[in-house]
Amino acid sequence: MRQVWRTSGAGVAVTGLWFCASLAAATLLAGCSTAQTVVFVSVSGQVEGITQLVVNLSAGGLATTIYVPEMPAPITLPTDFTIEMDRSRKGELRIDINANDSDAQLVASGSASIAEVVVGERNELSVELIAAMPPDPGGADAGTGDDAVVIDSGIIDDAGEADPDADLSVDIAP
Repeated sequence: MRQVWRTSGAGVAVTGLWFCASLAAATLLAGCSTAQTVVFVSVSGQVEGITQLVVNLSAGGLATTIYVPEMPAPITLPTDFTIEMDRSRKGELRIDINANDSDAQLVASGSASIAEVVVGERNELSVELIAAMPPDPGGADAGTGDDAVVIDSGIIDDAGEADPDADLSVDIAP
């Protein structure tokens, strides 16, 4: 069963899959293009616990944030939604999606873009959500030194060459 989302704002409307089917039927019957530009967004990923997608949309020099759904509710992937935009939004379309859990914490994110929006037509985007890294429970400086990792064991000299034999010792006063 497909989930249906409906929201709008700032010259952009978001609806569920049923809208797309009715729009296609109306276009075929009328024999003309739609008044608005439609973007069909498919969202996939191996992430659970999502209750809201925060969709940052930029097109035609304008940016809009849309919440799908408007009020948080469980979302199962894959899901999809359509965005209806004013015809004045042209050029590159970029969508960045942050998936939040019930505590409004980021659990996944993903992005996609279209180089040139086809104005007045249906455009399609697929966004794969990648799970966010869980926060370090001890913070960045919580290490005891036992788990330290050496990233680079050399020093760059004035000529831009690495000197792996350079003394890297640091004296720390008690």
